[in-house]
Amino acid sequence: MFDYDSRPVTPGVVLVGSRSSTDAYAIRDFLTRNGKVYDWVDVDGDGADHPAHTPGTRLPLCVLPDGTRLEGATVAQVAAGLGMMAAPRLGEYDLAIVGAGPAGLAAAVYAASEGLRTAVIEAVAPGGQAGTTSLIENYLGFPEGVSGSQLASRAAVQAERFGAEILLARPVDEIVPDGDRYVCRLRDGTAVSSGAARLSSSAGATRRARRACASPATRPASPCSSAVPRSPTRCPST
Repeated sequence: MFDYDSRPVTPGVVLVGSRSSTDAYAIRDFLTRNGKVYDWVDVDGDGADHPAHTPGTRLPLCVLPDGTRLEGATVAQVAAGLGMMAAPRLGEYDLAIVGAGPAGLAAAVYAASEGLRTAVIEAVAPGGQAGTTSLIENYLGFPEGVSGSQLASRAAVQAERFGAEILLARPVDEIVPDGDRYVCRLRDGTAVSSGAARLSSSAGATRRARRACASPATRPASPCSSAVPRSPTRCPST
């Protein structure tokens, strides 16, 4: 008879850090919201003597499934190590959407289904703040309610089915005009060029961005694009 207790354990992500570390919290938040299973080792508690925590180790430490150790790890490094980050597939897009919450993903579905080359740029995970909600009861089409994670995963799959590209772990620092196009400058130095840009980040960040965008020299808004000024716009952190 097969001994189930003798099955090899599939290696997962191990994150070692302090509960008071903002960098460790950001990585934990990223992994959780993207549905990645990980073991958390708190050096301020029982994890002080964990084998991965050796003297001189720079925290947070992330040990990837292949054994790679990332000392002083960042969200971008963890995402790249897990194969969750990729360079934009195209040199130019028709529409760049900043933020992959329900509004951003809905815009991606509508735009991509009409044949527009669409890129969705998200700093953390699909679903945005709504993705962390246990039950959403007022979303169209779900009379019994739906969890935020379910809504986010379904919307992301639908957007990608129509050809939209979702770029994860890619905060946008700035949107600048480039002739008759816009360029989203990402924190890692990548530039995404598009004919139109839509701001679909968190409510507070979007309000601040739109106040920054209040300029007479804007393009007329369309169903798929928010007005973006013809001068550089700093994107508020979400």
